[in-house]
Amino acid sequence: SASASHATATNEASTDEATTSTFRSHPSVFSAPTEATEPTEAAPASSVSEPAITTEDAVAREREFILAWTGGDEEALASMTNERTTRIWPGGGATTTLAGPSPTSPSIGRIDAHDLGGSFLTRYRVRWEGGASLESSVWAPATSGEARLVMVHHQSTLIG
Repeated sequence: SASASHATATNEASTDEATTSTFRSHPSVFSAPTEATEPTEAAPASSVSEPAITTEDAVAREREFILAWTGGDEEALASMTNERTTRIWPGGGATTTLAGPSPTSPSIGRIDAHDLGGSFLTRYRVRWEGGASLESSVWAPATSGEARLVMVHHQSTLIG
């Protein structure tokens, strides 16, 4: 429901110290598998207008990002970017790509999405043995005219 996707993240106190740990990809990020959606036949453009992009679409794109990132799928990650993309890593470094190290055995918290007037902010926590981070992404409509979201900003902030 829309209200669930707009819910704010539960603030949890953590006694874990944020430490630099060895990052590697991990195939099972989510505790429950995500359901694949069946492709549907497109109606002629003259009879149907483009559907509006919603917070649910932003959450779905964030899930795709997490799975590609933790699975080391650089091709999938590249398809989510454009010339506006910037990623800020936990140590403060910035890249224009999304590929890079991921935590060992991550646990992903609930993804919250907020509509920013056509662009979307997603936020969630990632926990792993010995550390945790707050992840934030901004998804915006593609400038190529395609009806899809691209990640224009992602930031990982270590939390303790």
